[in-house]
Amino acid sequence: MRLMTLVVLGAAVAAAAAISLCQHLRPAGTGCPQRQRPTELVLPVSPEVTAIERRTLVKCQLARRAVTERTSLLAAAEWFEQVNGEDGMEALVRTIPGRSVREKLCRQVIVYVISAEDEMEREGALPTGPRASEELQAEFDRRLAAGEFPPEPGPQ
Repeated sequence: MRLMTLVVLGAAVAAAAAISLCQHLRPAGTGCPQRQRPTELVLPVSPEVTAIERRTLVKCQLARRAVTERTSLLAAAEWFEQVNGEDGMEALVRTIPGRSVREKLCRQVIVYVISAEDEMEREGALPTGPRASEELQAEFDRRLAAGEFPPEPGPQ
């Protein structure tokens, strides 16, 4: 039980960081970087940080797309896998709970979609009907119960 609490806490911290970064990088609803980072005033930004920010921004845009197009969980997970690239997948495996990479990708999609819905709601642009995140979570739960995310060999 204690391990599960730590895993959930870790996922919440990772989600909060992603949400914060999404909101910091762009004004609401535009998907365009605009604001200057406070650290840029003192230090140049490393290429690694720039790559992380770029991936985060694209995933925020894809999450909004998943909300408006009602994309399936596995289709959105494929988008996220492409955007994550090798470095992003390495980070995903270390920070998102789950027994397989596929499960972790699906969890990442749901976190970003929840953030996108919250932002779209603040903008008054959230589509009507059930929230996409609830549908994606239900799809995830069905797939998890059906055993579609078996553990992978090695550390996850």
